[in-house]
Amino acid sequence: MLEEGFRFHLKGCLGLGLAKCLPGRCRTVEKYATIPSHYKQGFNAVDRLIRQGLFYQRYLMKDPQARDQELSDLHKQFWSNQSSEEYYASTQTRFAKVFVPHFSHYLDQLEPLLQKAGVETICEIGVGDGQLLQALSQRWPGKRCVGIDLSVDQIEKNKEKFAAEPLEFYAGDAGEWIAEQADSGVLFVTGLGVLEYFTRDALDQLLASISSAPGNVLFFTEPVDDAAQMGTGFDSYPAGREHSFSHDYPALLERAGWRLTVSQPRLVSGYRYWVVIAATEVA
Repeated sequence: MLEEGFRFHLKGCLGLGLAKCLPGRCRTVEKYATIPSHYKQGFNAVDRLIRQGLFYQRYLMKDPQARDQELSDLHKQFWSNQSSEEYYASTQTRFAKVFVPHFSHYLDQLEPLLQKAGVETICEIGVGDGQLLQALSQRWPGKRCVGIDLSVDQIEKNKEKFAAEPLEFYAGDAGEWIAEQADSGVLFVTGLGVLEYFTRDALDQLLASISSAPGNVLFFTEPVDDAAQMGTGFDSYPAGREHSFSHDYPALLERAGWRLTVSQPRLVSGYRYWVVIAATEVA
């Protein structure tokens, strides 16, 4: 245990030193720090140490809120810069291989909630390449389907790809867009990890803004740390290879006034996902 701690601090310090000596390289590492495998040239040993240093720098921050915001900004930089030729091009089979076999059956449980709430709009937060939103549009035709993503490039690609389908795509911060645009009777969806990049404060604001309207429904599939004791009210914390946030979704949703229909883990491809279906009261 002591040896692991020593290595952690040693690599962090070495990474910080390399980041200062190689600022150009550091900027590239920052751009791909969230998921290095999607850097076409590949991270070498120096890049991996710099990445360790970037996270170590944030680990040393004494103010947890400032630390979390710094981490969130680092993740936003990654997702904002992802193009249709990088991350999304290399993960086109993820929807068919992961979401469809492991999570699509939850859509059956959404059906009665959507009818009861009179849901007319589907909003996907972190729409990516649009495959999930397209599937939801085909399952529930006639509903307005909106996809929001940080990547301007991917949003433009989606508009071109789905030009003949009744799908709307917007580039920008989902929390800000929803606070300004969302109304009642909306199904909010994330697929395979989006809220994990939100700080606790940003997630609280999002949940509060959409819980205030009657007839809204949530369907989330979000990764969480294996050790997270869900439902205990623990503080959100960064964990895992991506240093993304594990949130206590059941506790946060109940505190924000949501009624949970589904709240359970799913172990898929070595990841622990937390599946949530929740609704506000119908007016």
